[in-house]
Amino acid sequence: MKYQYIAYDENKEMMKGILDVGSELMAEQALLRQGYQPLLIKPAAVLPPVEEMFPSFFNVKPKEVIMFSRQLATLLDAGISIVPALHLIEEQMNNRKFKKVVQELLNDLRAGSSFSQALSRQNKVFTDLYCQLIAVGENTGGASDSLRQAADYLEKDAIMKKRIKKALTYPVMVAVVAVVVITVLMIFVLPKMMDMFSSMNVDLPITTRMLIALTDFINVHKIKLLAGMGSLVLATVLYIKHPSGRYQLDRFFLKAPVIGRVNLMNEMARFSRTLALLVHAGLPLPEILKITHQTSGNMLIKDALTYVRTELLQGEGLSGPMSRNAVFPRLLVQMVMVGEESGRLESTLDTVASSYEAEADETVNSMISMIEPVMTIVLALGVGFIALSVITPMYSMTGAFE
Repeated sequence: MKYQYIAYDENKEMMKGILDVGSELMAEQALLRQGYQPLLIKPAAVLPPVEEMFPSFFNVKPKEVIMFSRQLATLLDAGISIVPALHLIEEQMNNRKFKKVVQELLNDLRAGSSFSQALSRQNKVFTDLYCQLIAVGENTGGASDSLRQAADYLEKDAIMKKRIKKALTYPVMVAVVAVVVITVLMIFVLPKMMDMFSSMNVDLPITTRMLIALTDFINVHKIKLLAGMGSLVLATVLYIKHPSGRYQLDRFFLKAPVIGRVNLMNEMARFSRTLALLVHAGLPLPEILKITHQTSGNMLIKDALTYVRTELLQGEGLSGPMSRNAVFPRLLVQMVMVGEESGRLESTLDTVASSYEAEADETVNSMISMIEPVMTIVLALGVGFIALSVITPMYSMTGAFE
């Protein structure tokens, strides 16, 4: 820790500076050894690193973990041991946070930890699934294969998340732009025009009268409306942070029209892919279900996996408990049953995962192609209503002057 000090030297001249020591007492002792007489010692006000001030901008991205895994696997296959390989990768890194993580991995390895144990201590970067795969690879002598399997899994998971983001980005951007434009028109532009129309002795069409009433209402109550919207947003955020609110939000994401189907397919694809990967690694099913529980971000899915694991520990198979939970699609349950009976659960789950990924991708593309014309029509109707409300009275005013 850094301490700021003010002290007198042997010539009674005032000295100022900063010491990097373990405690205030150690700072005082260091000054006395140098012949200084301490006057003031206090913790130095040092700004935290930029990475800590803005963590979201410096977080380790999944694509960086994927690249790290593939590079390390290649170096291990080339016969380079783990420590020199990590050194080579660390020297080429640009992300300072990831660079620090790799340095800590090296320190743990030098202290006698296994690679999987060192990875598990960096749980903000490497998931439990990742660490378990590496641990299996260490035990079987196939660390490079495990690294590639982990990279493949992360890559597919990133593609699924990108698919959802792709589905939501366009309509959200269009909606935000539309709300901003309409708000600016309602607050700054239309009120002056509506005042002019109201002062003219002409018979205004119903669309214009509706627009005048709307703009008057917004301008009279704009502070209340803004406060109400802010309160609604705050209440929604607080409700979502509560477990019951988060549960309802996750339920909505699985049950909503169209987008719910995409979310469900992505969750089932992730579940199937994770299950297949860990079955291939040779982990027991209870441990596999515990890890798959951690990989899901949806509380409904988590509850369903907890139920299946509990029933599994009581002696039931995998497909039986899944069939009694409505979250799991019938096709998935039937395929798991076939995989259990045939002893080919891994390949069966891989097939299901690929099927669900393809269906989700097709649904997203169909949804985007449907959203674009719908949004265009909605915007056209809004703009048309405003244009009609403004232009029609102008013709009436022109007729009144003739």
